[in-house]
Amino acid sequence: MFSVRNYRIYGLGLGGRFVSMHEVERDTDDQALAEARSLLPGGEFELWEQGRFVARVNLSRGASPRSA
Repeated sequence: MFSVRNYRIYGLGLGGRFVSMHEVERDTDDQALAEARSLLPGGEFELWEQGRFVARVNLSRGASPRSA
């Protein structure tokens, strides 16, 4: 069983600057990534779980590099 984790989704604009922030609670990184993709379709974002970097995703390029 998973415990609920607190994530922050940072929308990125030109030059990689933060332009928005969303807080979500999800059980897994994959669920948080899916939520981020639905909140920022076609955009670029970083996903963090507290102080842990999870991923930087650029949906316009179709790439989603992840860090564990």
